[in-house]
Amino acid sequence: MKAAIHFLFILAAGLALAQQPVSRPVTDLVIHASDSSGDVVLHWSRPAAADSFRIFSGDSALFSWGVATQIGATADTEFIHLGGLLGAEQRFYAVTAITSMVVVPAGSYDMGAIYQTSSQPVHSVNVPEFRMDIYEVTNSQYKDFCDATSRPYPPDPGFSGIPDYFANEAYLSFPVVMVDWNDARDYAAWAGKRLPTEAEWERAA
Repeated sequence: MKAAIHFLFILAAGLALAQQPVSRPVTDLVIHASDSSGDVVLHWSRPAAADSFRIFSGDSALFSWGVATQIGATADTEFIHLGGLLGAEQRFYAVTAITSMVVVPAGSYDMGAIYQTSSQPVHSVNVPEFRMDIYEVTNSQYKDFCDATSRPYPPDPGFSGIPDYFANEAYLSFPVVMVDWNDARDYAAWAGKRLPTEAEWERAA
């Protein structure tokens, strides 16, 4: 399951009012609305790390009290609700940003371990805020990378009872394995991301 950030805005006769976040605000989300021939056109900027969006329409600003329906999903930052504006009826819309990453807040921690010589001396490290994937890269995601870049598929790990682990459709959502550091670095760059530093990894853990 991916994390979700919710944003609500109110549309009355084509008038876009101020954004009203219903959970943790993301400052780079700006929503505009306009109508043409009864259709409502929703626009918003893309929050950092947002993969896709789900759009809901309801009959109340408090969605939990009214009737709300998911009217669409898109990876774009525009959505047209056909016939969304009915006369002078007030409409309420919510945009949910779906993200596969989580914010790790800035902070300091003691890096290293007193029980392992190679991890000494223990020292304080301050790590700025960063975002990190919630889930491991899947076979499906890595396969998209290989197909797009003509990179060889990783070798089969030979798991007992799991034939053709990487390419078998039954295991597309399983974590990719048999990938070395160079493969991981190149995949991260292709996906528009990067590998975490050792300090970031420990901070997230």
